[in-house]
Amino acid sequence: MAEYPCLLSVILTVFNSVPCSLSDGTVYLFVVNHPHHKSQVEQFKFLEDDFSLVHVKTIKHELLYSVNDIVAVGVEAFYATNDHYFTHPIFKGIVEPFLALPWSNVVYYSPEEVKVVSEGYYSANGINISPDKGHIYVADVFDHNVHVLERKEDNALVSVKSVAVGSLCDNIEVDPETGDLWLGCHPNAWKLVMFDVKDPPGSEMAGMKKVLVAALVAAFAAFIGHRILKLHQILANREVTVKHLKCHYLKNIEYGAEDITILRDGLAFLSTGLKYSVLPSFSDEPGKIYILDLLHPKPTPVELQIKGDLDLSSFNPHGISVYTDEADDSVYLFVVNHPQNKSQVEVFHFVQENTLVHLKTITHPLLHSVNDIVAVGVENFYASNDRFFLNDALQFLSIFLGVPFCQVVYYSPKEVRVAADGISSANGINISPDKQYIYVSDIIDREVDIFERREEEQLVYLKSVAVGSLCDNIDVDHRRGDLWLGCHPNSMKLSKYDPEDPPGSEIIRIKDIHSEQPVVSQEYVDNGHVLQASTIAAPYEGKLLIGTAFHKALCCDLK
Repeated sequence: MAEYPCLLSVILTVFNSVPCSLSDGTVYLFVVNHPHHKSQVEQFKFLEDDFSLVHVKTIKHELLYSVNDIVAVGVEAFYATNDHYFTHPIFKGIVEPFLALPWSNVVYYSPEEVKVVSEGYYSANGINISPDKGHIYVADVFDHNVHVLERKEDNALVSVKSVAVGSLCDNIEVDPETGDLWLGCHPNAWKLVMFDVKDPPGSEMAGMKKVLVAALVAAFAAFIGHRILKLHQILANREVTVKHLKCHYLKNIEYGAEDITILRDGLAFLSTGLKYSVLPSFSDEPGKIYILDLLHPKPTPVELQIKGDLDLSSFNPHGISVYTDEADDSVYLFVVNHPQNKSQVEVFHFVQENTLVHLKTITHPLLHSVNDIVAVGVENFYASNDRFFLNDALQFLSIFLGVPFCQVVYYSPKEVRVAADGISSANGINISPDKQYIYVSDIIDREVDIFERREEEQLVYLKSVAVGSLCDNIDVDHRRGDLWLGCHPNSMKLSKYDPEDPPGSEIIRIKDIHSEQPVVSQEYVDNGHVLQASTIAAPYEGKLLIGTAFHKALCCDLK
C-alpha cells in the first residue's frame, strides 16, 4: 500500500439502519489519501491481535474531489470536507483566497447515496462529531470559525451556529466525556506558506508579512500580464496563403457538416446542422445525419431516416463515431447530441434502406460538455469534454488563467470515469488503426495529445505535437495512420462572424506522428471565400471530404 497522510476517522463495529452497536468490537479505519494529487478514501479493518491493518476498499467519487478530513458514521458511511472547490493549484491557491469564494462543502457518502449536505465554506477543513452523534463540527480555516451543524434523519446537515476561534484552525478532536472541542491551529499563515527554518510558524513577524503581501501582489500582476499576452495569441488572426485542391461542393449540405466519419467500404456519415453557443447558426431546422457513398461515380449526400424513440425536433448532432461489430458486421453510429444545449450521446444501429434505428440515449454527470466521441465497442466509447464550466463567465476565466481542466471520459455500461485530464480544451478525438493509441485535439493549446491505451481503458499521456492552428476534429487514415485535422486559422473571425470578412479554413495532415519528428503539413487552405470554418477532413482512396461548423462541405481530389 502507498503511504497515507494522518487524516483518520475510526468507527466501531457494523453500521445498520440503527445506531452503531459495540457488539463485536470491530474497528474500521477511514483514511483520506492523495495519490498523485487526487482524492480518495481508503477503508481498513484493524486487527488488534497483531496490530495490523487490512485494506478493505478504495472509495472514489466525483463529489470527493478535494477531501481534507473525514468523520465516519457507519461501516460504509461518512462525512467528508472538501477544502477547495477547484483542484488546479492556481485556482485553489490564488483565485479562491483572492476572490474569497465560499464554494467549499461537506459531502455525505454511503453506498446508497452521495450528496453535498452543507456548503458555503471558504475552506472546510477539520470535521468531527459530537459524543451523542447529533451534531457535526466543521472548522473553516479561512474565516476563523467552527461551524455547528445538526444531523437530520436523512443525513442532511442544518446549520445551528458558528463559533469564532480567532485563528486558522485545522483538525478537530472531541472529548468523549465532556464534549469539549480541541483544535490544532495556525497563528501565522504567511510563515506556514513561506516556510523558513530560521523563523518557523508560531511567532509574529509583521514586517515579513508586508514583504510577502507585496511579493504576492507583484507575482499575481506578472501572471495576469502573461495571461493577457497568451489570450491575445489565442484570439489573434493568422494571415493565411490560399492553397486549394480540385474540389466541388457537396449537394444538400448548406448548414455545415461538423463531423464526418467513413467506413472502410466507402460509406461516409455526416453530422449536419449543429447549433452551438460559441458559433453562428443560419438555420432553425433540427440537425440531420447524411450518408454518402464514395465509391459512387457521383457521390451525393442522402439524409438518413431515423426511427425509434428520439425527439427529432431538438436533434442537434455534434461529433460522431462508427463502430463495426466483428461478430456480425453490424454498424453502430454514436452521435453527440445537444438538445436544449445539454450533452448526451445517442446510439443508433445502421440498417439498410438508409435508416438509423435509435437504440438508446446515454447521459451521465461526467459527460457534461461533450464535443466529440470515438467508439471502442458496441456500448463503449471515449468522449472529450471541451469545457469544464458550463457557466460562460467561469469558462472564460479558466481560459484566461490557462488552467487545463478539460477531460477525456471513458464510458461503458459498467463504469464511467475520467480517463485523461489536464487538457485546456479537448475537442476532436480519434483512435489509431491498431486501436492502441487515442488522439485528442487540444484546440486552445494548438496541439494534438497522444495517449496510449492500457489495461482497464486507462489512458497514459505520451507526448503532444504542435500544429500551429486551432484544430477541431481528427480523422485517421486507416491505411497509413496519418492524422487529418480540420482547423480554424482565424479564431476572432470565427467568434465574431462577419459575412464580409468570414473565417477561413485550414486542413492539416500529420505523418509519422509516433516518430521523433512528425511531419506537419498544410493540405488545404482558404481565406473563407470558398469554405468557412473547417472542422473535419476525412480521406478515402484519393478523395478528401472537408466539413465545416456551419457552412458548406467539399469533396476534393488528392490524386
